[in-house]
Amino acid sequence: MKLYALLMLVLLSCNATRNVNAPIKSENKTHELLFKTLIENQMGGYVTPEIRVVKDREGLVKVYGQVNKTRKPGFPIPDIDFSKETIVAVFMGEKSTGGFGVSVEEVKEENRKLMVAIKERKPNPKDMVTTVITQPFCIVKINSANKELVFVKR
Repeated sequence: MKLYALLMLVLLSCNATRNVNAPIKSENKTHELLFKTLIENQMGGYVTPEIRVVKDREGLVKVYGQVNKTRKPGFPIPDIDFSKETIVAVFMGEKSTGGFGVSVEEVKEENRKLMVAIKERKPNPKDMVTTVITQPFCIVKINSANKELVFVKR
């Protein structure tokens, strides 16, 4: 019984940060682009909803500085080749309960632009959620820094 309780404690205490690779769908299919979710978490430090497109190291340090404001240790700042990659940080803003989340679901090329599909999750009115202020966010790395990004919420 003690082993079962310990196992449950370990499973429930896992960090909610997600790290995922996903392909970008392209119209021309001649090359395969990628996006990678670097962080997906509930506490992001941004109280208002916003999308930040980061194209230089200084901007990346600023975003990570805000996200890591209350973390010890914080998320490590990744090495990014900004000549080939762009960082997109999506902040949902401050929410009064748990159960909210945001993620980048898909990136596809259309008419020489990259369409970035963002999915926001909200709890149903009858869901049991934590009574805590959250600030859901995700940070993704997108290949092809020279294309215009268009954001679509789903």
